[in-house]
Amino acid sequence: MSFLTPLYVLGLLAISAPILFHLIQRRPKGQFEFSSLMFLSPSPPRLTRRSRLDNLLLLLLRASLLALLAFAFARPFLRSAWELGVDAPARRMVILLDTSASMQQDGVWQAAQDKLSEVVADLRATDRCALVTFDESAATHIRFDSQDASGSTAQRELIQQAAKDRQPTWRSTNLAKALQAAADLLTSDKEDIATSDQTPPQVILISDMQNGANVQELGMMQWPRYPVGRPSVTPTKTNNASLGLVTSQETNSEETDQLRIRVSNAANSVASDFTIVWVDSKGKQAEDREYSVHVPPGQSRVIMVDAHDTAECLQLLGDDVLFDNQLFVAAQEPVDRRLLFVGSDADQAESLWYFLKRVPLSDRHKTVTPEAVVASAFQPDELRPATTPLVILSEPLSADQLKQLDKYLEAGGRVFAVMTTENANDAHLSFWQALLKLDSLTIQPANVDDYAMLSQVDFEHPLFAPFAAPQFADFTKIKVWQHRYVSTNHEDAWETLVRYDNQQVALLEQVRNQGRLWVLTTGWNPQESQLALSTKFIPLLAGMFTNLAVEDAIQAECQVGEPIANASDQSATVTNPADEPSEIAAGQNFTATIRPGVYQLDHAGGSRRIAVNLASAESDTSSFDLEKLEQHGIRLGASQTVEQIETARRQMRDQELESKQQLWRWLVVLALVLVGAETFVAGRRV
Repeated sequence: MSFLTPLYVLGLLAISAPILFHLIQRRPKGQFEFSSLMFLSPSPPRLTRRSRLDNLLLLLLRASLLALLAFAFARPFLRSAWELGVDAPARRMVILLDTSASMQQDGVWQAAQDKLSEVVADLRATDRCALVTFDESAATHIRFDSQDASGSTAQRELIQQAAKDRQPTWRSTNLAKALQAAADLLTSDKEDIATSDQTPPQVILISDMQNGANVQELGMMQWPRYPVGRPSVTPTKTNNASLGLVTSQETNSEETDQLRIRVSNAANSVASDFTIVWVDSKGKQAEDREYSVHVPPGQSRVIMVDAHDTAECLQLLGDDVLFDNQLFVAAQEPVDRRLLFVGSDADQAESLWYFLKRVPLSDRHKTVTPEAVVASAFQPDELRPATTPLVILSEPLSADQLKQLDKYLEAGGRVFAVMTTENANDAHLSFWQALLKLDSLTIQPANVDDYAMLSQVDFEHPLFAPFAAPQFADFTKIKVWQHRYVSTNHEDAWETLVRYDNQQVALLEQVRNQGRLWVLTTGWNPQESQLALSTKFIPLLAGMFTNLAVEDAIQAECQVGEPIANASDQSATVTNPADEPSEIAAGQNFTATIRPGVYQLDHAGGSRRIAVNLASAESDTSSFDLEKLEQHGIRLGASQTVEQIETARRQMRDQELESKQQLWRWLVVLALVLVGAETFVAGRRV
């Protein structure tokens, strides 16, 4: 016999109560009052045998009644011999092992390996387990279908060996992709998981759960509500600060000599005073100058640091966690770039070229040289998007020149064509039709009584996104004296970026493979508009000129895992921080940016050094907010061992047996019978 609630068996101790009651003081059964003794003080009779039990039958009835009630509340049930044992449950689980850069904290990786060993040691022969490691992407190393019936020992060794072969990387943490990979493995398995001999699938998440983990993609998935166990993995040291380079839209002479460095301190950190120094490739301090900064926990500070001529690494001192204490800054000369203007009014005062050549496009990454050429001397076949990112047209071209210009556009070049009074007429209509590849294009001069205004701007377009803020979004102050009407019968012939207040097109865009073609229906010279005199002109041209898709030489900083583009039309060589060269073909990307450092890109157009740094989010090692996961139906807790699952299954089976047998009902009935017998016996004694 077994009990569902065995603690109620302790109620058997209540049997002692009737025995004590029977052993306490007993008074004589009969009393007679005498008048002659009424003035005397009463005195209790002297008992000679206090330990003698009277009426054993009544005592036995009362004790049996209490015993039956105790057994009834304990919910007894009977088990047969084959029901005594519980088979090990067949489990399916996915182990998610974090290998991101934050796992390099002191003691974290070893703690993760220990937790994985505990989970693997609990595996049984009937269990099936998959192993997935993740950083910014998820990689499956052991699948369910890769395991055979060789036993639990072989399965444990397979998983442990696969985990030992992994090491923390320098990439960021994408927790959403890891959970998605686990859900895909569990849902794609064809095994029927609805049988009674199996437990629900489990996900074991072994991670430091740092706050910088990316979970934004969870909003695009439906979590199947599998239980997620999270063994505790905590670092031995909590102090953590990091370095970051602050990029500014402003370009001035001071940025060439000084760098804006952000020092961020974790919220759970204790230290607040740090020092920044330049170090060489061997890790030795490159100069005597040091930069001290005070950063309270949970805050950040920006300081100015003088650029170094040879050193390319800033080191943070005073921090216990070392994996994110270096910031690489590539030291190099600005590259040469060309802005080409094609037009016949290059030497005229207040012409298009007059304002264009005064636009400051150079910065500490590039030196931009404006050049002007007449249409007859223009040779589009010599253009390269990497060296000449932008060509501005104010004069019609020949058919052969347009064919070569189209190849430049397809390769990633950018062309900005301007419709002026001289070139936007019936005599040059065929040029504009060939440029836009529209045979039904019509161009007419607009009738402007006073002036037109730029009113409708597509701020979602990358070219105008910097103007989306309310303080920059007003284009109505730019007055246009002369402009052209353009129309076509073709659908989706172009995308309109800017319109006038009369709903006519002011700036249109056509996409040509990797390139862009823009057409402005007015000029920026004072005779036609105030565009060149407005504050919008310089940022607009800078946005057109900056072509990051093909201009790899401008790319001076990137994060670990981001590609380095080869915009040259020839093959290139990329040398990593370990001085290991790799060849990449023309137009391809170098994707093996697996560690921080300075990478060297060499091609026919020159060379460039690119600083690759750790993602700033990975340095946020404070505790992860679990509510971010609970909002998507994911609840983290402790993982269940086989023993715990067996205990839970045994309890469920015991409850089922007890509910079927219901022996407690017969015990209650028998107790009621004893109550009647006890009442009858006690009544006969009176």
